[in-house]
Amino acid sequence: TYGVENLEFIISIGEPQLKGDIYRKLKTDGCKLANLIHPENTVPENAKLGEGILVHRYSGIPPMSVIGNNVLIQGKTAMGHGVVLGDNVVISSFAFVGGDTEIGENAYIGPHSCLRNGIKIGKNTVIGMGSVVTKDIPDNAVAYGNPCVVKKINENNRVFGK
Repeated sequence: TYGVENLEFIISIGEPQLKGDIYRKLKTDGCKLANLIHPENTVPENAKLGEGILVHRYSGIPPMSVIGNNVLIQGKTAMGHGVVLGDNVVISSFAFVGGDTEIGENAYIGPHSCLRNGIKIGKNTVIGMGSVVTKDIPDNAVAYGNPCVVKKINENNRVFGK
């Protein structure tokens, strides 16, 4: 039999809060989390990486970035230099995150979203698909549109349902 000391885990769920719950449970149980980065992607030497990071094909980690624990970066995303991604962040396919942008823990960036450089996205925030984000978005918000505006409070800290 295998003990947890001989195994590494990866969490590929797209619901940030649930990702965080599973991560905390695994860590409490003494489990290690692997970084799984597609071999065609680049990882600059000056990037700082947490653990449990999953980066799909045709994406990458930009120079001078700080990537938290348990982050999911789906395929065909682009990010500028110096981004900061908090723990449990999910960046969906075809999203663009401008340089020097900061995304708080448990945030979800929807597919085809475009985030201007130098902005801050709050923790537990959902950015809806196709949004064009030109200004900071606060914690616990559900925001979408072009231009992206806060539509409501993310009361249950979830993206997909209850």
